[in-house]
Amino acid sequence: RQVLAKVTGVTVSDNDLYYGPASRGAWLRARLEPVMPGLIWTRSVTRMLVLLHQSLLAQEPVLLVGETGCGKTSAADALARLFVRRLTSFSCHATLDTSDFIGALRPSSSGGADLFEWRD
Repeated sequence: RQVLAKVTGVTVSDNDLYYGPASRGAWLRARLEPVMPGLIWTRSVTRMLVLLHQSLLAQEPVLLVGETGCGKTSAADALARLFVRRLTSFSCHATLDTSDFIGALRPSSSGGADLFEWRD
């Protein structure tokens, strides 16, 4: 922020960016409240939605990380509804493996000639 202000002479205000009446947060809230009436618009949720929305508009990948219940899935669901897209979510954990997504060869339990079988 200090570098931006020094180089460009422009000061950046969180209130102007996310929370003020003419902010991107206010614009987004006006469009999302009809499709997500139960969403609680805390400052952190507003900021996350604005940043996520801007990333989607720029077609940038996003990784949402945070404690259980902090609003990651709700934010993704809200923007999926805004863009009229289907949301597919994955719960990731410390022991997540590629086989959880695409399946894997496992020892066969059928007792047939095949030693291994594919399991999803």
